[in-house]
Amino acid sequence: MAARATNIRPQDRDASYWAALMLDIAENRDKEAFKTLFDYYAPRVKSFIMRSGISEITAEEVAQEALMTVWRKADKYNPALASASTWIFTIARNKKIDRLRKDARPLPDANDPTFAGPGVDTPETTAWHSINAAKVHAALDQLPEDQRKVLKLAFIEENPHAAVSEMLGIPLGTVKSRIRLGLEKLRTLLAEQRGDFS
Repeated sequence: MAARATNIRPQDRDASYWAALMLDIAENRDKEAFKTLFDYYAPRVKSFIMRSGISEITAEEVAQEALMTVWRKADKYNPALASASTWIFTIARNKKIDRLRKDARPLPDANDPTFAGPGVDTPETTAWHSINAAKVHAALDQLPEDQRKVLKLAFIEENPHAAVSEMLGIPLGTVKSRIRLGLEKLRTLLAEQRGDFS
């Protein structure tokens, strides 16, 4: 193994020692090496995070997240690009930023109607649907009988166009034509009810 914590005194641990320890973790998944690294860096990372005004408890959580990332991604460490210390503190800084962003996000209001799942009506949407249904039925009653019949069979009773054709004993093309004309007239009537003539 590249580094052994038991035979190197803390004051003799230099950049090459930590780099060797990191490589031992990356190559051998050495838990003893990681424990040595964790014991040394966890309090330092925690202090570093607390300097930005984060609470002690949150700083400890972020430090643990950072060091667990070091364990998981040890194989990504390249001693030619950065010292172990720089690499660890960069991970810690990124975790700190992630936590600050997450904490700054407002929590969603569980009572907000936009979070209601599909098929879950709020009192407001139920009222809105009732008002609109009444308007649609009133407008339907103003349509010519032949258009009203096909629209009710096709949209209210949800019959396929071919079935409407059979029920009424008229060609499918006539059903489609009456639906198109009926929808156009219905759209105009509903727009007039809103006072919207566009």
